[in-house]
Amino acid sequence: MRKIAFTNAKGGVAKTTTCVNAGAGLARAGYRTLLVDCDTQAQVTKSLGIQAGEGLAELIQGDAGLGDVQVEAREIKRFSPRRAPRHRRSRTGSP
Repeated sequence: MRKIAFTNAKGGVAKTTTCVNAGAGLARAGYRTLLVDCDTQAQVTKSLGIQAGEGLAELIQGDAGLGDVQVEAREIKRFSPRRAPRHRRSRTGSP
């Protein structure tokens, strides 16, 4: 099992975006993926379209069990990439 962490004390450096996109990419590639949202504002949770409820703080304090805080965001179906449509060039060579 490999673990990847995205951390930075500074805000606005794309931690949430990077985490969600890396997680989605790994899941689409067939890897079992777990995202742990340590942000007190639950930005990863919101990015995945999940209503925030009990979370990591409640789990650590013993007020909730793993089953209470673990949520499957959505099933990501395998996809086959489509080619972008080719643009025809005019006779002058410009697009």
